[in-house]
Amino acid sequence: MSSGYTNLDEVTGMGKIVTNTNKDTGEPFVVGVIEGEVFVSDGENKYVIQRIRLEESHCTHDTTRYVYRIGYYTQRTDGRYCFGSQYAPILTPTEFRALIQAAMEKGWLATETE
Repeated sequence: MSSGYTNLDEVTGMGKIVTNTNKDTGEPFVVGVIEGEVFVSDGENKYVIQRIRLEESHCTHDTTRYVYRIGYYTQRTDGRYCFGSQYAPILTPTEFRALIQAAMEKGWLATETE
């Protein structure tokens, strides 16, 4: 990430190109561009869901042309700047909804008072 960030909430993936690696060939390829991002921050980590507009060649299974990924950014311990940290696999809207629905059915997303 750029050293131009002064606080964690400024760190963003907006406009950045997302790449992945072809599992058969080992060659990198462009997945798409980050066009949207929502986040919550606890001051030490910024948790994000990124909306990625797919490259035209990837639009065979989902007519929305978007996929989503969850990840987080974290503050360096030396405080100089923030950096992107980890991302989960990329999901289509259908896969993302199914995953959230499965967690809801298990009661994992219920409001807890503990």
